[in-house]
Amino acid sequence: MSMSETAIAPYSASMFLVLSFRTCFWLSAVGLLAVAWLTAVDAAVPTPPSSPAGAVVTIETDMVAAVLGTRTLPDGTRTKEWLPATDIREGQVVYYTVKIRNLDSKAAHNVVITKPVPTNTRYLADSAAAPGALLSFSVDGGVTFAPARELLVRDAKGVQRAAAPDAYTHIRWQMRYPLAPGATAYARFRAVFR
Repeated sequence: MSMSETAIAPYSASMFLVLSFRTCFWLSAVGLLAVAWLTAVDAAVPTPPSSPAGAVVTIETDMVAAVLGTRTLPDGTRTKEWLPATDIREGQVVYYTVKIRNLDSKAAHNVVITKPVPTNTRYLADSAAAPGALLSFSVDGGVTFAPARELLVRDAKGVQRAAAPDAYTHIRWQMRYPLAPGATAYARFRAVFR
């Protein structure tokens, strides 16, 4: 089963595009000439997506931010709906969806997507998800990553302790399965605006 079959968005990921990141890879007959990352956070990705033959595959990611709002209908009833996260208040939960698309004609293997926890937000514990992906987090600006249960920080006295979710700076999704040609997968997380 491909990632696109298992990843269903609760709302249209293309509906409210707030941030768009494009990650491109180039391959020559000699081998990988250059890897260009248009976002600094993706520079820490350990292995670029590839096909079984070793060719590098083009992956595009878009990050969408939305909030759950309430709208009053003409008959006076109130309904909840997804709204662009353009006018948010302190303490409001922002729902982030990362749309991951294979633009190539070959299946993408070793797909790893890294995104920062947006500025002025704090990550909500256990909110990151992506079907068929391994999750890891960073507390040092995206330099090192580990599963949440293994993240450690030092307090003011130099004593090591488990990292609280609000200390997370980056989230990494490592796809366990190939992303089929033209397929789209979704990764999600929530953060509180501060």
